[in-house]
Amino acid sequence: MSENSPDNQHVGWSVSQNLEEVLSSVFKPVFLYPTHNQSIRLGSLKVSDRYVSFTRRYRHRLFRSWYELEQLPSLDSGINVLLIVGLGSQFLLSMHTLGPLLKRFDVRIGYLLDGFSANHLNPAAISCLDYLFTISQDMADSVRETHGINAMYLPLATNTLRVELNRQHRWIDILSYGRRNEAIHRQLHARFGGAESDRFYLYSTFSKPDLLDRGEHVMLHSRLLNHAKISLCFEEHPTFDETVNWRAVH
Repeated sequence: MSENSPDNQHVGWSVSQNLEEVLSSVFKPVFLYPTHNQSIRLGSLKVSDRYVSFTRRYRHRLFRSWYELEQLPSLDSGINVLLIVGLGSQFLLSMHTLGPLLKRFDVRIGYLLDGFSANHLNPAAISCLDYLFTISQDMADSVRETHGINAMYLPLATNTLRVELNRQHRWIDILSYGRRNEAIHRQLHARFGGAESDRFYLYSTFSKPDLLDRGEHVMLHSRLLNHAKISLCFEEHPTFDETVNWRAVH
């Protein structure tokens, strides 16, 4: 189950798109895309309560109807794994769209791609999971202490299966694309960012989170990785004294 709507062009969803590509290349997954439920169903009639927050809040709590799903999946006779990937903790509530089918999965895993407070996790939803992956060790520790479930740190990543390690010509010496450490950037830019430098330091200068085309962005990122000797990757908001994650593709 994925919150990765095809219409969402926020740059953060590039991570989820890469994850889905990797899963598709290794397994034969069935992708489900629940949508927000903003209506009350009265028999065959659906009445919108989009602008009535009081009604919507209590209706969701009573019927667990935060999300809706067009069609339920069919489970094989073998081992069935449910993976719920969302940006925030609210998306874990989408598991209730599966109804009784939820308990038939052999393993149920959640993966949240953004920061959150363990106190904001829905107890009913978190108790249905066997594992929860987070993007920082601190959050994983907090979830274990608060809810007593298996929570583990799983770093954000890109699809390196497409990286051409044997590419002969790599014109980019250092790549810093996306989140960066300003102190390190200033030093690299001072050393390699001038017109007189014979080294090519490529870095992103944009700050707007929305993209014109998320697929184009993912492809460009892959091309940049293929043509870079070294790519910098930072977790959260590291300080200059923290360890830098270097990805050497040389």
